Amino acid sequence: ADAVNLMVAALEAKDLLYLAKIAASLQMQTFVTVTSAKQIADLGILPAGSIHGLLVSNRNLEDFSCDMSGQQVLDILASQELKGFREKHGQDNTIVLAEGRIGIISCDG
Repeated sequence: ADAVNLMVAALEAKDLLYLAKIAASLQMQTFVTVTSAKQIADLGILPAGSIHGLLVSNRNLEDFSCDMSGQQVLDILASQELKGFREKHGQDNTIVLAEGRIGIISCDG
């Protein structure tokens, strides 16, 4: 395998850190899946450059339903937590992908 996808909601901070270190030692890329801005803030324990991609999901992990409006993902994409994450891990070095239906995104400017 070339990459690992860690679900932040399913891991305690120490486990997230440990698994990311193992992936790095195996020369694997680390991707993380988040469903909230709080989970992005929880990534602060990981060293800069240790995450290669962020998957933003609109799933409710309790029942695996989807937010069909896409508002959950849009809120995460507009969050200060994501801005801080991108500053730490590099705007150009980390891919941010939105998973699932996010509706129509409007941009001002």
